Amino acid sequence: MKKESALKQSLAAAAGKTVVVEPPAALPKTRQQSKDVLVGAFYPPEVRKALRFIEAESGLTLKQLLGRAINQLAVDYGKPEPYSDIDQRSHN
Repeated sequence: MKKESALKQSLAAAAGKTVVVEPPAALPKTRQQSKDVLVGAFYPPEVRKALRFIEAESGLTLKQLLGRAINQLAVDYGKPEPYSDIDQRSHN
């Protein structure tokens, strides 16, 4: 059976028709379920521009690039590398 759009379902409900809504097969992970946290800071626009160039040249995502930088910072301070990403390891 073809799934009806949300707009079509809303219009049918407004017209007094019975609408059967099926739940999604799998719910996407929420930030709380993934245990990811936001780590950020404000920098001049030139920093973002430089990061975009590096993203384009390397084929890595911003998250992977920053993860590498955080790992290097940790190594410089004699700490274990906190960031791991399987995709990141394949671009070494």
